[in-house]
Amino acid sequence: MIEFKSLHTKKLNKKVINNICKLKEESWAHGIKSQLVYFKKNIKNTDIHNLIYNIGDLIGYTVLRKRKMKYKKKYYNFLLLDAIIIKKKYRKKNFGRKIMLFNNKIIKDKKMLSILLCKNKNVKFFEKFHWKKISLKHCLISGYKSKKNLMYFNSSKKFNKNSKAEIFVNS
Repeated sequence: MIEFKSLHTKKLNKKVINNICKLKEESWAHGIKSQLVYFKKNIKNTDIHNLIYNIGDLIGYTVLRKRKMKYKKKYYNFLLLDAIIIKKKYRKKNFGRKIMLFNNKIIKDKKMLSILLCKNKNVKFFEKFHWKKISLKHCLISGYKSKKNLMYFNSSKKFNKNSKAEIFVNS
């Protein structure tokens, strides 16, 4: 039986955090200890963890990290969609679609802008779920070194070249 859960960090116990880190290890081979250090350093109590379980086994995970951005001299909260993972044996079975629909629903319910960073090969996947690409000419990403694509969802704001958005991903 497939079950979706959405929990703030403060509601996660050690077992769930370890299971998240084990699932992340399947996609990013940095070691469980490294994953745990990253989790403790970068995940805040207000971050939202979206989990998919199949008969008690964690098979999918994303995190909506509550962060800030500065745009037109004002600060705004936004949700950074991060760590989109489906367990290898469950890939190509529509779970990526299901977790994205779940993420979009939570983002809409929170009435917040959401941003993600992705590789070129993933842009079309996110566009299927109404995410829009932002030109990096219009944004400064603070605390992030990679030159990935920047995409957003659930915003009435238009990002333009006259006003650069400064996005803080790790603060």
